[in-house]
Amino acid sequence: MIEASVENDLKIDPNNLSEEASQQGAKYAYYAAIAEEAIAEVERLKNEKELRVAELAKEKRAELQAAGQKVVEIRVEQMVKQDIRYQRVQEALIEAQRKAGVLRAVEKAFSQRKDMIWVMAMLANREMNAKVAIERAKLREGR
Repeated sequence: MIEASVENDLKIDPNNLSEEASQQGAKYAYYAAIAEEAIAEVERLKNEKELRVAELAKEKRAELQAAGQKVVEIRVEQMVKQDIRYQRVQEALIEAQRKAGVLRAVEKAFSQRKDMIWVMAMLANREMNAKVAIERAKLREGR
């Protein structure tokens, strides 16, 4: 399940910042690529929806004409939207848009993760330098 992977991949081990920093680029690239695939799926489904609407509209116009009814575009549009084939592609598009949105947020989280690794490394460096300064001061005092 991708959610569990994301949660694990976003975690930062403060005791192993060099390893975290070295893996950051690959993790970011992996999730960015998945996000792009999700965005491409949204575009594919938008195209599929347009084609499905065109096919169904043609079919529904023919049905109305065969029944001797006046073809009114608003009625054709309503019939298209009530058709299960349209509803299926619309539901798939909505789900693909949701996934793409989640993955864009994940991509942003990995960008923020990079910044956090950098901040943590800087803080660890400052802490180490402070400890060294304290030890030097103690040595100078003769302790």
